[in-house]
Amino acid sequence: PIYQRRVRPAMGGLSIGHYAISAGTFACLVKDAGETFILSNNHVLANENRGVEGDPILQPGRFDGGKTDRDVIGRLDTFVAVDPEEPNIVDSALAAPFEQRDVTPDILGIGRLRGTKDADLEEKVMKSGRTTRKTNGTVVDVSATLRVGYATGSYLFTDQVIIKGERGAFSAGGDSGSTIVSYDGKAVGLLFAGSPFFTIANKMSNVEKALDVKVV
Repeated sequence: PIYQRRVRPAMGGLSIGHYAISAGTFACLVKDAGETFILSNNHVLANENRGVEGDPILQPGRFDGGKTDRDVIGRLDTFVAVDPEEPNIVDSALAAPFEQRDVTPDILGIGRLRGTKDADLEEKVMKSGRTTRKTNGTVVDVSATLRVGYATGSYLFTDQVIIKGERGAFSAGGDSGSTIVSYDGKAVGLLFAGSPFFTIANKMSNVEKALDVKVV
């Protein structure tokens, strides 16, 4: 499937990852003072706080065959550290693409985003991700607090959005980093965890605030 292949220009929904992880999903493009970055999770682009600025970012991710210089789309720029002691609000990071022409603001199967907003309870949403591709779901919580297990430990998250899939699972492993999109084309969340029953996402407004960026 195209979701797990090397694609240029790369876009939201495709496989991506820090060179030391398996693979996650390219969320979308964001801007900070005119500069364009690739958005995804800390655990996708920064290897759960272990990444260092400048580390190579592969598209596709290592698990999908990304391993040569040709697959290096950019470098780790910055990430919001996940805190083991305090409640976390986002699991997010930015990669700087080496070439602007190697990335596009489209999301595979969804198209261009039309800004950001907060999701409403019971709102219908969709996402495009590396593993389960395009899926639809319903927002069932807009202010959840829960503990999420990672390779490096378990972390408390607060002010999260929870989505239930329309037909079966909304997401699976490897979909981390997918943009949650409303039916009117707005980015409402950044997928970072889930189970076969529920998917958990950071509010995109919190991600923009934490990284001081705007969704393109």
